[in-house]
Amino acid sequence: MPTNVIMPQMGESIFEGTITKWMKSLGDRVERDEALFEISTDKVDSEIPAPVSGVLSELRFQVGETVEINTVVAIIDDENGAVGTTNSVNLDQQVANEGKASQLQHSKSELS
Repeated sequence: MPTNVIMPQMGESIFEGTITKWMKSLGDRVERDEALFEISTDKVDSEIPAPVSGVLSELRFQVGETVEINTVVAIIDDENGAVGTTNSVNLDQQVANEGKASQLQHSKSELS
């Protein structure tokens, strides 16, 4: 099974980032914590590491596209098509981030 690569939140007031470079191409092998792509926000530019080791099987956005935080930007499969390995701390953080994004979106819609 695949592992989703999500657009991270780079700060409390950051709601989106622009993909400025993919370091890997479809079908490339990636190692956990290896730089996978670069993003640019209004406050920071950063390299984003791969959350797991495996094969980059899908890119959902191209260079230059702006993506909301917690959106799946790519998928990594292990070489056997099984889910990539990750630790529970990363999963807990991802779940926490998804909850924060939901709360922020709700708050933003109330302000509109």
